[in-house]
Amino acid sequence: MSQSNDGGLTWSNSLAVDDAATGQIVSMQIAYAGLDTAGNVYVAYPESPLGKQYPNYEGAGVKYKFASPTETGADLKWSDARTFANADPNAPGHVLVHVAIGDPGQIMGVYWTGEPQQGRDPVWHITAAETNNGLDATPAVTEARISEIPTDVGTAGQLMGACVDAGPVSGVISGLACDRSPDVYGIALTQDCKTTIVWP
Repeated sequence: MSQSNDGGLTWSNSLAVDDAATGQIVSMQIAYAGLDTAGNVYVAYPESPLGKQYPNYEGAGVKYKFASPTETGADLKWSDARTFANADPNAPGHVLVHVAIGDPGQIMGVYWTGEPQQGRDPVWHITAAETNNGLDATPAVTEARISEIPTDVGTAGQLMGACVDAGPVSGVISGLACDRSPDVYGIALTQDCKTTIVWP
């Protein structure tokens, strides 16, 4: 996270999430951020299960962290991670996390959830997870599928554009060889704090 107090002339940085020691994949194309009405900053992201490293995107859970506003980004004190959806190394996982935030602790996470199919690639559905006590150490989360119509078909790696495992040059080759999912869709709050979502 980067913060400027002078209209963008200078910036100070804060590292919100760091899984370098375990090699887990964080973000997977998108890590969404936003502010609540009190100025607390949140970041929401998918995170691969422990033991799964690039280019294996399967099984990711969905987490978020938050920090109170500070004078500079370098002073931000990030919370421990909270969980919208658990990681599962034996499941397709979750990708493309977005978030809408209202009052402190009132958060709506939106993401694609993979559903396994026998003998075929997983299908993916748009899913929402809501918490009204998101600042608590163990927030209560309600999850719901938004539509029965799948948004895409494929493994998490295929959706993220990682279809080739060729060592250090995998990213370059995959960028040319792979189909991938659309990775940006819309989320916003109405004036009466209803979440609105537009997706492919």
